[in-house]
Order: sequence, then C-alpha cells, then structure tokens
Amino acid sequence: MEFWTIIRDLHNIVRWLVVLAGIWALVAAVMGLASGRRFRAPDRTPGLVFVSSLDLQLLLGVVLYVVSPLVRGAMQMGMGEAMRTTELRFYLVEHALMMVLAVAAGHIGYSLSKRESRADRARFTGAAILYAVALALIFFAMRVMERGAYMGVYCRRFGVPLIDGGTVRLPRIVGHGRAMELILTGR
Repeated sequence: MEFWTIIRDLHNIVRWLVVLAGIWALVAAVMGLASGRRFRAPDRTPGLVFVSSLDLQLLLGVVLYVVSPLVRGAMQMGMGEAMRTTELRFYLVEHALMMVLAVAAGHIGYSLSKRESRADRARFTGAAILYAVALALIFFAMRVMERGAYMGVYCRRFGVPLIDGGTVRLPRIVGHGRAMELILTGR
C-alpha cells in the first residue's frame, strides 16, 4: 500500500469524526443558548474537540495535497488545463479553499466561546453560528461517491419530472452529456 493511499484513507475516516464532533459542538451551543444558562468551562469541550479534529483533518489534507499523484499530475499538465477539468478543479481549489474556510470558522467560533468578557448568550450564539457555518462548508466541500459509483435519476423511471433542481445540479456534477442521458433515460 502506498503512502498517499494511507493518508487518503485516514483523511476519509477523519472527515466523519470531524462531522460528528461538529454536530456535537453545534448541538451543545444551541442547547446552551436555548436553556439560557451561564456559560461554564465544560461548555468549551465540544468546541475544543471540533477544532482539534479540524486541525488534524487540515494536517492530513495538506500532506495529501503534497503527496497525491492527482495533484502532481495536475501540476504537470498546467493549472490552466487542470482548471478546465471538473474533478481536478474540485480537488485543487474548491475543496481546499472551503476546508480552510471551515477551519477558520470553527476556530473563530471556539475563540468567541472562550472570551469571558462576552455575555453568556453571546458566547453560545457566536459559537453556534460559526459552528453551523463550518459544518455547512464541510458538507458543501465533501464528495461522498466513488469514481465508479452507479448513479441514476430514479424518479424519471417512473415518469416523474425532475422538480428538485436536478437539471441544474446534475450537469455540474457529471457533465452535460452524461446528465442528459440520466435525465432522459433514468439510467
């Protein structure tokens, strides 16, 4: 097994730990806000776990970015050409940028929750909003499907039209030609 595949698999596993930690931190902040109670030292723990897992994920992502043959191949072909390829553009720019922004949002949220000069409600509110932003960025920047995964537009098989924005999103994901095939045939 090659080094980059080990890092890739670790990066894949840790992303779900980040998501779980983020949900825990968000729920804890919202519960503290909803209850109206004072902000206590143990209220920082979910946020600390979240930002620590974000830092680990960022470290793994940077190492993966450096050792990945996908990135190396894209650099050899030139950034202009790589930007025309959806998959390469996603991994080279979009995913990396959104993840850095998510890490920043998580850290700012945790930082706001640690400020003792702020009111308790403001500490919970700031943390909740920024943890939600971080989680949204994480979800927007994640790809869950493998390259050889089977996709279908199942509602078309039963004659139901695409009314959920699928005709807009699908071509962006799989390309115009493949999207037309999926939309028209359902397979």
